[in-house]
Amino acid sequence: VRLLRQESNPSIDFAYITANLDREKIRSMRISNVYSSPIKRAMQTAKYIAKIARARVIPAGQLGEIVFDSLPRSTYDMGSGAIRSYLVEKSYATKIEFDPGTFEDNSIIVTHGFIMRRIYSSVFGAKMDSLKNHSMFKEYLSGFDLKTGKKFSLLKSQKAKRC
Repeated sequence: VRLLRQESNPSIDFAYITANLDREKIRSMRISNVYSSPIKRAMQTAKYIAKIARARVIPAGQLGEIVFDSLPRSTYDMGSGAIRSYLVEKSYATKIEFDPGTFEDNSIIVTHGFIMRRIYSSVFGAKMDSLKNHSMFKEYLSGFDLKTGKKFSLLKSQKAKRC
């Protein structure tokens, strides 16, 4: 099972996916299922990957975004940078339970960078602070193998850049 990072803007994501996704790599992986966060942007990516792989998409609520208490009005008033910082800090403080056995081996999981960090931390015992700037959580369509923790990418080239 491999986890993939999902970006935040569905229309930009789709244009990027169609231009940069390595279709041959996906076909060679013989993926049976694509588990996805139920959030629209992740589902869009999951459906596209599943179409190429001839796999089925399975929505998985535990892969959705972390739900926090209401965002403080003062943070909201400071703008998107403050909101993102607030959510990042809250996500690092939030614990999740993740059972890798829930997902079939020959699958891909599509979720969000915050969730991926929590899953990696849960499965491999890594400290969240050490994961903040790690490339496998920042590069679109990149992620890690759930058995080994090693980084992988579905981009045509590891050097492909964001549009």
